[in-house]
Amino acid sequence: MPLDRVQPLYNGKWQREHMHALQTAYGRTPYFQYYADGLFDILNAEHESLASLNLSLIRAMLKNFRTNVNEVSDAATRPFSGNALPDDFTYRQVFGDRTGFVKDCSGVDLLFNHGPDASAILNKALLA
Repeated sequence: MPLDRVQPLYNGKWQREHMHALQTAYGRTPYFQYYADGLFDILNAEHESLASLNLSLIRAMLKNFRTNVNEVSDAATRPFSGNALPDDFTYRQVFGDRTGFVKDCSGVDLLFNHGPDASAILNKALLA
C-alpha cells in the first residue's frame, strides 16, 4: 500500500516507543538535547498519512543538516537501496570507544553525535 494511503494510528503507543528508543540510544550523545524535541514534536503531531510524517521528518533533518534543499518531493518517501557514502566513512559515535564504528546508522546518529558539524562531515565524505 502506498505510504500516502497509510494513516498513522494516534494512540500514543508507537510515538512513545520511538521516542524511548531514541532516548535510550542517543540520550548521552552531545547534541541529543538540542535536536530531540523538534523531532519528537513531529512524531507527536497528527499527520494525514505516513508519507506526510516521513516528509516532515525529512524536511526537519535537511534543515538540521543546513542543506540548500528547498523542496522535497514524495519520491523521498520511496525505498532507497544503495549507499552514496564511501566505504571508509566514519565519525565519532557515543559508544565508539567500546563498540568501534557502527556503520549504516541513520542521519539522526550523525546529527546527535556532531550537531552543527554534521553537515560538514557529511559533505566532506560525499565530495571525497
